[in-house]
Amino acid sequence: MNKFRSPSANLILIGLLLISGILILSYKYGYKRLTDTVNIRAFPTLDLSRIRKIELVSENRKVTVQKNDQSWDFTGEKTGSASADYINQSLESIKNLVLGDVVSEKEERFIDYGIDGKSLTIKIYGDNSNLFADLTIGKYGPDWESTYIKRGIEKKIYLTPFNLQTSFTELLK
Repeated sequence: MNKFRSPSANLILIGLLLISGILILSYKYGYKRLTDTVNIRAFPTLDLSRIRKIELVSENRKVTVQKNDQSWDFTGEKTGSASADYINQSLESIKNLVLGDVVSEKEERFIDYGIDGKSLTIKIYGDNSNLFADLTIGKYGPDWESTYIKRGIEKKIYLTPFNLQTSFTELLK
C-alpha cells in the first residue's frame, strides 16, 4: 500500500487551501470598491414641515401636488385630493435618502443609468416657491433594490441603496 497520496489528490488539496486562504483574507480585509462612496444624505437640510409643492415630470406627464393646510391636492391636468399618508411617506424617503456610490460623471453615460428625457424628475418646493430638492430617478440598480439618481444640475450619478422607482409613481397614475 502506498503511504503517499496521488499527485492529483495533492493538487486538489493545495487548490482548496489556496481558495480558503483567499476567502479568509477577503473576509478579513473586505472588498475594496472601485468607485467613490458617498454615505451622506442627498438633501440634509430638507424640512418636511416647510414643503408646499411637489412637481413630478416624466417623459409625457407632469403632475403637481400642492399642500393646503394638512391636505395635498393635485393641480394642473390631474385634479382632486392626494393621499397625505402616501405623500408624507414618499417625502420621508427623500429626506432619508443616502447618496451611495458615484458611478459616473460623464454626460454621455447618463442614458446607461436611465437618466434621460424619460426619467422621473422630482422637484420639491417650499415657501415662496424656493426649490428645496431636485432629483432625477433613473433605472433600478443591479440588485433591483437600489436606484440610480442624479441631483439637480450636478453631473454625478449615484447608486443609492434605496428603491425610489416606486416612491412617487402612484402619483403619476
